Amino acid sequence: MNSNKFTTSVLPTPRLRSAQQGITLIDALIALVIFSVGLLALAALQTVSKQSNYEAMQRTNAAMYAYDLIERMRMNSDALASYMADPILSAPLAVQSGPCITCAQPSTCTNCAVTAANDLFEWNKMVLGDAEKSGASSVGGLLNPSICLAGPGTKGKYTLAIAWRGQASIPITGTPANTCGSGLYDSAPGAGDYAYRRILVLDTYIGQ
Repeated sequence: MNSNKFTTSVLPTPRLRSAQQGITLIDALIALVIFSVGLLALAALQTVSKQSNYEAMQRTNAAMYAYDLIERMRMNSDALASYMADPILSAPLAVQSGPCITCAQPSTCTNCAVTAANDLFEWNKMVLGDAEKSGASSVGGLLNPSICLAGPGTKGKYTLAIAWRGQASIPITGTPANTCGSGLYDSAPGAGDYAYRRILVLDTYIGQ
């Protein structure tokens, strides 16, 4: 009787090897799907991030423009009524041809009312982005801005509201406290929801 022991190994059948290969392929497909979903989420996040950055930049510019106009009015407080009456401050803000012939440069303004006209003319161009152009279009300012200035025309409290169009629709219910730009930024004509309106309101006191 032969006492030697022999061990034999059983090789996987072709069917078993085929099943193992199939499982590996499924794993790869699942990983690819998960990776693709992650990329889509990352792309969506990038879009939201760019939109948020743009909205923040617009609000920062609006604050800068608001303080600029208020300081111009403080420096020329004898002509506060002229700032209030000038049609340049409007909703929506429109391109102006010029304040007056005698005030082509700030240094030539010797009359308070003329200085006010020149201030508003230069400020109008700044808000509309005249310093930065793409072709013939101004692109450096606020998008479709509206300006609303309320005050006594003499020393006292003034409220400056700057409204512009945002990129995302954020409807509101009811009537807001400040209605500057009413009807210009709705989700649909006549909706009254101010859905695309972004607004900055500055309250200040100007003495003479």
